[in-house]
Amino acid sequence: MAEWQGTLTYLNYSSPQTFTLAVAARGEMTRPDQLLLRFDYQEPNQSHVYGTDTLTLAAGGTRLRWDDVDYTVQAKQWLPGQTLHLVLEAQGRDNDRAATIRKTLTLSPRQFTLRKEVRYAAADAFFQRNQFQLAR
Repeated sequence: MAEWQGTLTYLNYSSPQTFTLAVAARGEMTRPDQLLLRFDYQEPNQSHVYGTDTLTLAAGGTRLRWDDVDYTVQAKQWLPGQTLHLVLEAQGRDNDRAATIRKTLTLSPRQFTLRKEVRYAAADAFFQRNQFQLAR
């Protein structure tokens, strides 16, 4: 199991305010095609959040099921330093609105970044909803 520490920066749904919180994360391979990501952080209102995301890679490697959403792999690139860069997209909902959701993962032996971007159905551009920046 990999242990990570870092920050979660997110755009609040009720205002244009951005928050940055300390976060701990753990990654565990439960099967060769499945990863559990467990997050632990405290909200500004002092409520504690424990979350688990389940990622399952489909045969062929072109699709990834993230919890209950099927993402298509838009880009996959190996970068120097054993760093994997993945861009995933799916149709979903954000703030009760239809949207394209993009998740960009950059994973190396010592660092992990996960960025979530959203583009509403009537919009032309993506905006950043949140980003985890973690290190071991």
